[in-house]
Parts: sequence; C-alpha cells; structure tokens
Amino acid sequence: TMFTARERFTWHVSEDVGELIGVSHSSCMASSSVVSVSERGIQWWEEGNELPTHTVTLEQVPNRSEDDVFTALACMAIEGQVAVACGPQVLVFDRFSSLGPVACIPTPSTDEINCLAVHKQQTHITATDDDGAAYVLNLSQQRVEFKMAKAHKPMASCAKFMPKAKWELCTGGYDATLVRWDFSKPAPKRRFTFKPQSKTGDGAASGGLESAMINPPYVYCMDTSFDGKQLCCGLGDGSVAFFDCATKSQLHPRQRLHDGHNYSVATVCFLPQAIEPDDPDVAGVHLGYRLVGCGNDSKLSLWQTPSDGSANQTYSLAATVLLREKVNGCTALTHATFALAHADNTIALMELCLSP
Repeated sequence: TMFTARERFTWHVSEDVGELIGVSHSSCMASSSVVSVSERGIQWWEEGNELPTHTVTLEQVPNRSEDDVFTALACMAIEGQVAVACGPQVLVFDRFSSLGPVACIPTPSTDEINCLAVHKQQTHITATDDDGAAYVLNLSQQRVEFKMAKAHKPMASCAKFMPKAKWELCTGGYDATLVRWDFSKPAPKRRFTFKPQSKTGDGAASGGLESAMINPPYVYCMDTSFDGKQLCCGLGDGSVAFFDCATKSQLHPRQRLHDGHNYSVATVCFLPQAIEPDDPDVAGVHLGYRLVGCGNDSKLSLWQTPSDGSANQTYSLAATVLLREKVNGCTALTHATFALAHADNTIALMELCLSP
C-alpha cells in the first residue's frame, strides 16, 4: 500500500522569535498540539488557532549571556513542561508557571548544545554539543551526573535513551559512529561505524565511495520506536539504518535503505503503532512500524513494516513526498499524523492518506 501526505493545518512562526529550530510533542499533550523552539522563543500551538497559546522568551532565562539563544528542545511527559537548551544551560519551563524556569542545570559545555532527549522515567536529560561531548543531567538534583567527553569527533549530533534499558543511551556524531553507552559508569558498551555505501536499483546498499565523498554517512539524527524495540539513524549519505534495541550483544544495523533521499537525512521520527486494528481511518490502520524521514533534498519519506502482525519486520518505502521547503525538525503525533518544522518558519500538521 502506498501513501501520500497532506498538510492539514499550518502555523506561521513570527520572525520576532527568530529562526525556527525544531518542534516537539509528548503523550501528555493533545494529539493536534505541538511545542516549537526558535532562537528567541518557545511556543505552544493548537490546531485551529493561528496564534500560539503561550510563549516563553529569552528574557525569562536567568544568567544568560548576550549571545545565548535557544538551540534545542524536548517535551517532558508532564503536561506543559519542556526542556530547552540556551547557551551552556539546560532549563525546564512550565507553561502554567510565570516564575521562570522550574529547573536550571548548568553544564560545562563550551559549544552549542544541539540535541536534548528525556529519559522515559523523567529522571534524566541527555544533551550533546558541537564539541563532541555528551552529558547526562540529573533532573531532581539539577546537576550534570555524567559526562562523556569527546564522545564523538568532531561533533556529537544526536542522542536517545534506550527505553528498554534503564541505564543506557545511544549517541551519534559527525565521525559516522553510533555508540551505545552504559551511562551509570559511564562507558561505551558497543560502537558501530557506518561505512560509505552507494545506492543500488532496489534501494539497498552496496559498497562505494563516490556518493560518500560528497555526503559522508555522518549520524545526523535518531529516534526510537514507541515500544522501545527499534532504533533508526538518519545518515548524511541519504540512507536510514534500523537497529534492534533488544540485541545487547552487538550493535549492527538489521537493515539500511537508500531509497528515500538523495542528500542528508535531517530528521527521523517513528509514529506510534496503531492500537485498534478496526480503526476507521484506513490510512492509519497499521500494526507494524512506521518511520518518517525528511532530508535536505526537501523530500519526505515513509518506511513501514508489514501490517499483518507477522514476525516480518522488514522495512519498505511506502511514500515519497516533495515538500515546499527543507525541514529542520519532525515530531510524531498519532499513527497517521505528525508535525514538520520548515526552514521558512512555518509548522505543518501533516496527515497520511492513501495514494489515489
């Protein structure tokens, strides 16, 4: 079954808050609501309202230097709360509080914090920076609990806690490497380096250096499935690589596909698996995995596994959509909807539809 995606609603982010960086959503939010982060503002949005329902500005950040701006965002699983990076600080804001951040954690980072992720138990936040470091922050104690200095060279670009393992996280970077950590030590448990590959006619990969010389397989982004069993990395050569999180003895992709993008994959997000098999939304009925990826070629791709509930977990391309603008961020809402943060300072609420 092939799909397409339509833009159901569009929010326009004011230039007053600067360049739109990303968008996020959590299970405690309404299925048509998102939070965005721009250089000078964090904003909450609801479908049907053209204006944000709430805004946090840079002026509400304590101990901020003149050049500090917001650089990364992650929603908490507590209604109204978000974690955001500003300079070397990671802060937690609550939209229902007007007293400034409810938590403020300084880090020793000397470069821009580019990614945040929250532990499923809401006990820790992980942050990566442009200097190659990764940090694990203790929320209750508001301090850096672990630091992985030079986790990647030259730059650590993304991180995710492993939902099925209390003390584990994965990081990726511009050394084309994925590292799985036991952050209670902290020490790397497994490491995988992506090799240059070229695209074959069926979307699989073969060894080759031509495309990799232009677009090396840096790890640009990653996401985990909602059941915690799958991890996907979006790479600089336009491919996506899928890993089985339950396999702790090794770190090796179970599948790597080159059929979605010609340039770097900027963002990936898993959609929640459908719960009700008799869902009246035909486009949304799916019992397998779905992954949305957006690239620097202004294309959106959808990969999915079979929906018959079988043990077959092989991904195949189910949609390719040319977008009006490059995407800076993507977040899942339901098994058939997601939101895109476009480079033209708009947020698009997208919906999957069956191709005509």
